[in-house]
Amino acid sequence: KSTTFVIKNRILKILVYSISIIIICVSTVFGYQRFKSEAYTKYALTAKIDGQHSNVILNINKANTSFYQMDPLSTPLSWYEGLAWYQLGQTDSAVKYLHKAYEINPYHVHVLNNLASAYAQKGETAKAIATYNKTIKIYPEFEEGILNLCAVYYSMGQYDSAFIVLTNININSPNPQYKSFLKYVLKSKFTDILKKQGKDNLILLLPDDDEWYFRQYKISVEGNIPINSIIFDSIIGTTNNN
Repeated sequence: KSTTFVIKNRILKILVYSISIIIICVSTVFGYQRFKSEAYTKYALTAKIDGQHSNVILNINKANTSFYQMDPLSTPLSWYEGLAWYQLGQTDSAVKYLHKAYEINPYHVHVLNNLASAYAQKGETAKAIATYNKTIKIYPEFEEGILNLCAVYYSMGQYDSAFIVLTNININSPNPQYKSFLKYVLKSKFTDILKKQGKDNLILLLPDDDEWYFRQYKISVEGNIPINSIIFDSIIGTTNNN
């Protein structure tokens, strides 16, 4: 019995040592691969800053392994590659890699926003709108996504939808693009209405001033008055004064 016990004890020790060695080897390989991936990711980030999009793709391909698919900020490496392809004008490749990034982290605001932009650039408008809406639903205060969605509706001539989207932005937003978007959307919206009413003469009275449209919108919001009434009253008042 003692001999059997000794043999079993030796076998147990060998198994423990073997498992320990395997764990050490796996940890070493994993650590080394992670170290390499982090190094290549840093090279990719440097290339991104320098606008070297091809080098971003090259280094991300080296960094992206089964051991390492996201950087320390939980940004999928595929996002960097997708963005690089987008900036190179290769929208098919951009969509491919941005969608991979979405599968890895479907709640990353820039992954969602850039995937939507790639869809829009590719002409897949319905997908772009759906993805922008998903972005805004998750991050209601993400103004870049709101403005991008507004731009899509504007390009489609859907000025009412573009305006409704803009109302999601805080009226006191310091974003320099906000007032500009508001002007283009409202001016196009009312130009369209006046054309349908056969009042082309009033179109010439619409100002081309960001601040004017912002003031009308602010009066509308603060007084809870329909924006159509305010702008039409302003135009009619201008006509009467003349």
